Amino acid sequence: MTLTAIEGYESLAPSVQSVTIKAEGRKLVVEFRYRKQIQYGEVFGVVTDNNGNPLKGIQVELHSKPRVTYTDQKGEYRFKDVELGQHTVILKNPLTKEEIGKVEVVVYQDGQQASSNSESLQDTNEVKTVIELSESLTVQRIDFIIEPLVTNDTNIPQIPQEPEPVEPEGKLPIIPIATPIFIIAVIIYFRRKNVVIYDISDGQTKKGYILRKMRVKAKPGTTIDLSGIEVSDVRIEFKNPAAFQRIGLFLQYGESKLPVSLPKDQAYIDLTISKR
Repeated sequence: MTLTAIEGYESLAPSVQSVTIKAEGRKLVVEFRYRKQIQYGEVFGVVTDNNGNPLKGIQVELHSKPRVTYTDQKGEYRFKDVELGQHTVILKNPLTKEEIGKVEVVVYQDGQQASSNSESLQDTNEVKTVIELSESLTVQRIDFIIEPLVTNDTNIPQIPQEPEPVEPEGKLPIIPIATPIFIIAVIIYFRRKNVVIYDISDGQTKKGYILRKMRVKAKPGTTIDLSGIEVSDVRIEFKNPAAFQRIGLFLQYGESKLPVSLPKDQAYIDLTISKR
């Protein structure tokens, strides 16, 4: 006897069974058991700027089972073998600029735009959108359109100038500790990223695409995490190389940790990432 195929199910026992009826007129029952096949879906999309230019190296995460990927040269990302159910797609701040204004999230269904919403990235480091995969909707496309923050200097409020006070004779003048503009300048300075990761996998001798920017404190045993970077050859450039030439450095990719040193009079380290 041969098992009948049922779409969406698989057999729990051999699909072919041999039986022998020894006594004439007796009934013989043959039981086949099935179980529902586990179905998977796919989530993909494109990340561009507001002019339609693809953005490479942007980090995208998918939860509930956490997984991370980065956009390719076409700005595309893709998650395969995704379980059916509800998931959250997260776009991380790409760090290609100090600030970005907002991100438009565009969700498609059956190839047509189904919904769209915008979220500010000025006060957060990520944008989230929730989707659901089902038996009738196993593929979802979610695009992200990043609009850079444009600063209009004419809109910056002007600090009114107060008349300079006249100090009485015999007293020393009072010197202000710091003006608001100076404080803002100091905050911006210390928030600057001092390590930049470039893509040089196409054999470029000069800097390629920016893959990641980070703020790293130069101290003994400093570790620079390269996990999640998909390209094979990268250049790690230090904005203040002198501080990193005097310490022990480590480069980490996944579980691998490699000790390195920054040569004197050199501001970068070129590295080939092994993903074995």
